[in-house]
Amino acid sequence: MRFQLFSFIILFSTIIMAQEEFVDTTVVDTASDTVAFEESTFDTSVVAVDDSVNIDEQVDLLGEDIVVNEEEIIAEPVLPMDEPVVIEEVSIQPDSIPAEWLGLEYGYKGYAWGTSATSIPRYTYMDTIFYNADTSQIIMNGQLGEHSVTMFYSYSDSGFWKVEIDYMIDPMDMDKQINQFYAIEKSLYEVYQKPSSTNQVISGPKSGTVGLNKLTFERSYLHTTWKEIPCQIELILLGAVQAPKTELAVISGPTSILRLVYFNPDYMVNTMAGSDPEELPSIFDIY
Repeated sequence: MRFQLFSFIILFSTIIMAQEEFVDTTVVDTASDTVAFEESTFDTSVVAVDDSVNIDEQVDLLGEDIVVNEEEIIAEPVLPMDEPVVIEEVSIQPDSIPAEWLGLEYGYKGYAWGTSATSIPRYTYMDTIFYNADTSQIIMNGQLGEHSVTMFYSYSDSGFWKVEIDYMIDPMDMDKQINQFYAIEKSLYEVYQKPSSTNQVISGPKSGTVGLNKLTFERSYLHTTWKEIPCQIELILLGAVQAPKTELAVISGPTSILRLVYFNPDYMVNTMAGSDPEELPSIFDIY
């Protein structure tokens, strides 16, 4: 047993000494992509790399066998985790925003407050447009959503300051008038949120008082206001419906109005000098 151990130690020492006398060098043939191994003694002509020489000079000394691909060693910039990401704010110039998006601070439906009557607004949902020189108004007829309307654009010395929208209503049905008011009010609420004030008064004839010999009217006054600085919005129903109803109205013509008004007080200016009041005839000549 001891003899076998002694023989193993001698064999191991012999292998170590043989490895110190030889070195393995690997030659890579890049042209044929084959690798050959050959044994040779240590070649003292190998260039030693001097730490005092920069890396570029060391690569030149080692020859053309080492190729450095600069594109492969370019590192992507890494943002430190502790530094916040800065997002640049982009300012939007008013000229780049469509006029109809600027809201009531700018005007009504893209038509600016203070605009002269010589510049007439155009809308695809309006059928007819004309200018009334006597009242300084532009008048339009057409559809506003599901409602038939007439729109009146009014002008002061400062230009456009108000638009009034008259809705076509059933002149003989008070309930339909009130329901139509509530439907428009609901739509305005969805756009402009809670109104600043509301006022509602509805009254009708007392029982036993209805008859052609004692004509009376159902009456309604519904008024809701929104304030969208610098603009103000007024929705008004002034209703008067004959009771009892007859096929032919005793009082012809509209006795009820449902009107929506947008106006800007800043442009409600009139600098025209007032004329002298006209002398009226005697009431005995009139009546």
